[in-house]
Amino acid sequence: MTNRILLSLLVPALCMFASYESFADADPRKVVIYYYGFEIERITGIHEEEIEELGCVYSADSNSIESALMAVNSSDAKYDRRDVRAKIEMHGKSYFVDRAGFARQGDNYFQLDKVRFVASIALAGPCE
Repeated sequence: MTNRILLSLLVPALCMFASYESFADADPRKVVIYYYGFEIERITGIHEEEIEELGCVYSADSNSIESALMAVNSSDAKYDRRDVRAKIEMHGKSYFVDRAGFARQGDNYFQLDKVRFVASIALAGPCE
């Protein structure tokens, strides 16, 4: 009985995860985004390692996301890795975006047009 309950919970979760992973593989222009929301107040920030767990899964076209990102000089970047609101997986790279809209990909920094970004993403599955 316990195995049946566990299996009934595990199978839908695995199917949902597989569908999130596969929709990006089908079209290389599709981008997987974990997004929490820029306007939501939190007592504690969201660290880079937590955004996949706390954010909802969205998708977007890579052209629209690339047009919302503008490179900035690393000395001008005010990126806060303890207040992340989005993780963008695009072209095999991960971009982390903080609440202010500053983004980091490796040692590269960007400013994200938050209005354009939010307008270009679509919910890719259920969100709690």
